Amino acid sequence: MFLESACILLLSLSAEPSRAAVNAFPEPPTVWHGIDSQKEYLAGVLGITASDGDARWKASELANAIGVMLELPSSFRSCTQGLRRIKAGRKEGVTGYVEMNVAPVAFITDAGADYHGISGWLVHEMTHCFQMAHPDILEAWEEKFWNIFVFFSSPRTPSATGYGNDSPKNDMAESVRRYWELGRGMKASFPDRYEFIRVHIMSGMEFEPHPTPT
Repeated sequence: MFLESACILLLSLSAEPSRAAVNAFPEPPTVWHGIDSQKEYLAGVLGITASDGDARWKASELANAIGVMLELPSSFRSCTQGLRRIKAGRKEGVTGYVEMNVAPVAFITDAGADYHGISGWLVHEMTHCFQMAHPDILEAWEEKFWNIFVFFSSPRTPSATGYGNDSPKNDMAESVRRYWELGRGMKASFPDRYEFIRVHIMSGMEFEPHPTPT
């Protein structure tokens, strides 16, 4: 299936594009002057509104989130319009969620803020926002990696994590999370998923591994 999208760069270059080529924005200050300055940078520069729900953002959490977002290509990042801090999800231990087909806002829970310091789970939730903006790319993912039946579906090959085997949406979100966390190390274990993400989701951008807590 040939994919065309006005909102994402589909690159077939052999060399990785520089971050400057896919991200054009002022660098963040070396010292933040309070949480308000972080929220202003997110809204004014990255176009993302960070709001407090029944939990409040900490400066360290927002600094971490900004750091992650600055690494991601603008074509991916721009699909997320908001971050909302809440205490808990609908189920115990939920790290975050996006209300699909409602709004491209990533809800981050206390569990998500504590586990892996937001970073990996933020990339997961941002992928759900990307899916809302690019249903054609999600459909192509399903066609390539999943068997879709009337009453159930199953992955043709295992996802990058056990949770990813739950559904095509979570398969993509978990695979993108691991693409960011493992960097090029994911290529050996999941070469087809890695290449799909590189070309159709990350605008050709590749990453070095990001250490995560065990």
